[in-house]
Amino acid sequence: MYDAPSQRVAPERHAHRRASHAEDPCEHNCFSAMSMLGRSAGFAQTGARAVRRLPGGNRALGSFGRVVRRARYGEQWARVVMNQRTLALVESLDVRALDTLEVSGGKNSRWRDLPFRSYRSADFPDFDICSLPLQREAFDLIIAEQVFEHVVNPWRAAMNTFDMLRPGGRVLVTTPFLISIHNEPTDCTRWTPMGLASLLASVGFDRESMHVDSWGNRKCVVANFNHWRVYWPGVHSLANEPAFPVVVWAFAQRPAADDRRSK
Repeated sequence: MYDAPSQRVAPERHAHRRASHAEDPCEHNCFSAMSMLGRSAGFAQTGARAVRRLPGGNRALGSFGRVVRRARYGEQWARVVMNQRTLALVESLDVRALDTLEVSGGKNSRWRDLPFRSYRSADFPDFDICSLPLQREAFDLIIAEQVFEHVVNPWRAAMNTFDMLRPGGRVLVTTPFLISIHNEPTDCTRWTPMGLASLLASVGFDRESMHVDSWGNRKCVVANFNHWRVYWPGVHSLANEPAFPVVVWAFAQRPAADDRRSK
């Protein structure tokens, strides 16, 4: 019998592992962006450092980097609304006070630009979320974008996520729903909003405070039959048809007092 790996990272976001580098992520983003515009490397680095010293400069560089990446790689139609709403959820927290882990973030992660107290990406196969926790009670925020659908044991993945969070910590999980199967190497599960909420609640996340949402419409469903459609404003509708969710996400909190056994 084929023993499928327990975790898969979506190819459109994580074709390569995140390259390690010592420079500041926001500075790195600005350097890449300015280089694309034909600036010299030295000028780009100097400009990034200058902007970072201004009030709000770190956030401005992060926003600029996200815009440049969208222009360079294209933003998937299926993810536009989800990206906007999940970013708002994370930014509702005091991000500068958060030690953050992203599961299989990859080098093009949209989250690495935020001014977290610390940010780490743990990528498969070096880290398998279905195996053991990376560290117990070590993170304030864990982000798993387009990961859970690729694991063969999502309950264990959710349980390990819970264990890696400090009491009161939060997890952001995003998944596809009406998206074609993409086995690279596995594609195992889909959840409705209620189903994803039930999964997270079953391992101890607080159901009452959990935020669960979805987005999609039938035109977007059809458009993604053959490949991930890049969003064009004015051409592709962002209207939501709840009966046709393309993506589903949840933002959940580990209780401050660990009462998982009582759930």
